[in-house]
Amino acid sequence: MRIRKRIRKILPYRLRKIINRNKTLIKLRDAYRSDREIIEFFLLDFNEDLDKAWAKIGALYDKVLCKDPNWHFFYEGKYSIIRCSQEFKEEVIKFFKEFDIKYEFNGLWVDGSKMVCKYNKIFQAMFHCFSEIAINMDEPDLFDVADRVTHCFFNHAYYMAKAHREPFKYPYIIDPTMWEAEMMARLSIYRAHHIGKYTLERYYEKLINDEKEEAEKEKSEVEN
Repeated sequence: MRIRKRIRKILPYRLRKIINRNKTLIKLRDAYRSDREIIEFFLLDFNEDLDKAWAKIGALYDKVLCKDPNWHFFYEGKYSIIRCSQEFKEEVIKFFKEFDIKYEFNGLWVDGSKMVCKYNKIFQAMFHCFSEIAINMDEPDLFDVADRVTHCFFNHAYYMAKAHREPFKYPYIIDPTMWEAEMMARLSIYRAHHIGKYTLERYYEKLINDEKEEAEKEKSEVEN
């Protein structure tokens, strides 16, 4: 206590005021961060009827998620992912119960992609924007919106993408922006390969599960 009194005497009034104000700002910042932590839900067996699933996501958006600057969703085949700010957890759970949506709460969002983890805040903003576009755009505009999104990304990356655009510079190719088309062609091939591999894995997984079920059924019939 004596030391504190001495410090108070030594430190000018204004300096103490600044320190106290900064402590308050730090507390407010930490409170804001805890509120804005992103949490994750898996919606299980959600996509058996895609029209109904999409309608439920739209209703959740209209009722709760439209207020959240961080929310986003992903379609994952049989299930879907909903992510939102911590502060909306109870409202989202209430909606799930109201509409009999089977869900699994996974706690704080930790992404499995190294690139997403590396640029987490940026991807968080992009995922939110893409989800907002998907919710609000008209279906006939899908191709043109996708074109704008991809072209704008490569346009913004033009200055720093030196190694990628180097082979397309004059005098080899008159238009150096052709590197964008080359990148998109490579990405389309990579994506087709990834989807094909994933589809094949799911197909073999289904075959194995079907064989197991058939074997268990035969065993049960023999025992009876």
